[in-house]
Amino acid sequence: MLHLLTLALAVRAPPRSISRRHALAAGAAFAATGVRRASAFERERAVDVAFAGASCGVQSCVDAGLAELATLLDTAGVSKSKAMPKTTPVISVEPIKTGPQPAFSVLFTADHPMEPDDSVQIMWLRDAATGKILSVKPFGRPRCKPLIVGGECIPDRAPPTLVAVVRAEAGTRIVPALYSTTGGLVEGTPFTLCDADGAACDAAGKIRLTRPVDSRIKRPSADVGRDVLSQR
Repeated sequence: MLHLLTLALAVRAPPRSISRRHALAAGAAFAATGVRRASAFERERAVDVAFAGASCGVQSCVDAGLAELATLLDTAGVSKSKAMPKTTPVISVEPIKTGPQPAFSVLFTADHPMEPDDSVQIMWLRDAATGKILSVKPFGRPRCKPLIVGGECIPDRAPPTLVAVVRAEAGTRIVPALYSTTGGLVEGTPFTLCDADGAACDAAGKIRLTRPVDSRIKRPSADVGRDVLSQR
């Protein structure tokens, strides 16, 4: 069974405004008609396409969604914000040593609060050489957790997290990126897919885990993110 490349279209939260019927229709549309041409970096459209891709049932639909996202998330020539502590991508990479094809587990998180007026809207991984989107995670609008007295909002400390299996050759360079409502567009340090135990592995742009992180699909991605952040 396909897990949409979380693997490629990595979604563990419900969409903010599109229904399942809408998502299915959108997924079928871009699978049937091909890639929609768009101007560079259409963030809101990209979020909708990523949510729609979560309902794809066949690989061709997933591939079409990722191809469209490569255009929608094209940030060439787009102004980027300087990363703040809360918008700095935190990356870990571990090789997956089972299966016939080279693959890597990539955990991408940020120590960012998820509040109604300050949240990450979308995170993605891009092949630095080809521009291909390898994995993407959209987020719905966070719900306020009001206090019993005063109606103030309790910050949600669950870190936004993308859990991905990237099927690519060792040595592939990847650019992590995210968009937040207050921090804008941020691109992290490009990193290389490689085994951290290898002498030639480039450590730039990622952390080395000192203990294993359970990133199985049934585990909430925020819990995965907390484990990664605790090992910085």
